[in-house]
Amino acid sequence: MTSVAAETIGQYGGQIAGGALGGVIGGFLGGPVGAWIGRAVGSRVGGMAGRAAAGAIASYMEGANEAAETETKEQEAAKPCVDCGEIDCFKPPEGSTADQINEFRRQLKEQQDTINGMQPDQLVKNIDRFAKYKRPSGDAADRKLTRDNYKTQRTRELEQEYLGQGKNDYEELAAAKVAEEMANLAATHTLDLVAGGDGSISGMGDKTINSSLGAQWKGRRAAQLRQHAENAAKQGKKMNVTLEECTQNGEKPSPQDDGSNTNGGSGTGEGTPSNVPMS
Repeated sequence: MTSVAAETIGQYGGQIAGGALGGVIGGFLGGPVGAWIGRAVGSRVGGMAGRAAAGAIASYMEGANEAAETETKEQEAAKPCVDCGEIDCFKPPEGSTADQINEFRRQLKEQQDTINGMQPDQLVKNIDRFAKYKRPSGDAADRKLTRDNYKTQRTRELEQEYLGQGKNDYEELAAAKVAEEMANLAATHTLDLVAGGDGSISGMGDKTINSSLGAQWKGRRAAQLRQHAENAAKQGKKMNVTLEECTQNGEKPSPQDDGSNTNGGSGTGEGTPSNVPMS
């Protein structure tokens, strides 16, 4: 029903109800003449009120229906893609310590979450852009700023710590410790650029792990991710990748793996030396 039709019906209904009520009130106050006047006035006022009320209700319902239809479409499009393709597993670098394994998993999970929060078509564009132009012009400056900020903050923390221990040379001690730590750290992107990252930096992380992940993305895994994104875009679905850690023999974990195996993954993986360019 259109809002115009609803207003017309509301007007007629208002006239009837208003006239009846006006007649009762008019008759009570002015007898037969008052009843006649009351019906006339009540009918007019009731008609206007009924038309306005019906129009408002119809307008609200039309808006509500449109909103519900839009929400339904958005919910359909928001469903994760379940058959868009898998990504080969990732393998920690050979000789990784327990702390490095944990850092490997942290960075891998961060990249997975970033991917699944992106629009498929944007991910494809980012991957293609990196393949053509490599790093964006401001990336080096962004990474340097992240390192400088970390260095400043970490130095202050250590100075306070050593000062609290009564160390007179707390500044020298803090500077030496920070230099030692930063030799093994790199600014990490939320998602490697080669895998469609937009250049956002999450903070500092283990340099060897960061370089290894970046190297493993190159080639097949980036191509697999791009295909997944293309499939999701065609189906109007969300990204739904799982980035897994390879088993000890470098293969994908079995479907019944309960997660107790700490070396999960999806395909072969290869560790890389720390001199491979980071993300």
